[in-house]
Amino acid sequence: MAAGNATHGSYRSTLENHMKAYDKLPPSVRETMRNALMDWATQPYVTARRRDGIGANQLSDMIMRDDMSAARKDAKKDFGDQAADFLAAQPSRRKRDWFDSPPKRKAR
Repeated sequence: MAAGNATHGSYRSTLENHMKAYDKLPPSVRETMRNALMDWATQPYVTARRRDGIGANQLSDMIMRDDMSAARKDAKKDFGDQAADFLAAQPSRRKRDWFDSPPKRKAR
């Protein structure tokens, strides 16, 4: 996987700070980040949500748009004329997985 802004960003972050920011995101946005082709830093999205009042759906769309833009750029740089084939071969994004399911409670 190509490196995204998680490794080449303009600020330093620790894994602990990365996970704190990730936990602040809504479940649908966390799902989008897990299924992204690139490895994205979470804090800029948390800041945008707080500062600009961006909703979860808009934030997910923003991440998908950023992800595809970065993937296209990397594919064009690395594969030239075969970039479209590379992008078509990428696994499809999942809609839901077990991380998104709330824990089952025992009946009392």
